[in-house]
Amino acid sequence: MSAIPYAPKTLTMMDRQGNLHLLMLDETTIRVYDTSMALKDSTELRLEPVPTTVAERDTVIARRNPSMSSLISANFPSHKTLIEYFFVDEEGRYWINTNDSPKYAVLDADGNPLGSFDLPDGLTLLHVAQNRLYLTDFTNEQFSLEVYEARW
Repeated sequence: MSAIPYAPKTLTMMDRQGNLHLLMLDETTIRVYDTSMALKDSTELRLEPVPTTVAERDTVIARRNPSMSSLISANFPSHKTLIEYFFVDEEGRYWINTNDSPKYAVLDADGNPLGSFDLPDGLTLLHVAQNRLYLTDFTNEQFSLEVYEARW
């Protein structure tokens, strides 16, 4: 069943101090562990769940072996995971790639929303540091890196 989109998984990210930020995607809490793996802090995400649609379920079923359709249909999640991936900047802010629109949300260290944005087609967020977004552009045949500055 791990091949079904939006199924729960675990995301991790290290910050510059060596702390591990861990999010189990069937939960809404990011847990922060220090270098000895002792729980240091936790942040409750304040994001609304995004429901899956019948069209999304039907697309997944159409792409799988027909013998799996009833199993997928019976176990297809009612909501998408909140987050695809995230970054933690030096200020402790979470830069989150969501399954919603706008695609990206920025939360403070306490989980409060600071802003949200979409990226132009073809750009993928790779890294966040010092209020700069480092992105790759895959719209051309060659790889390029673009840097945007976040303004608050």
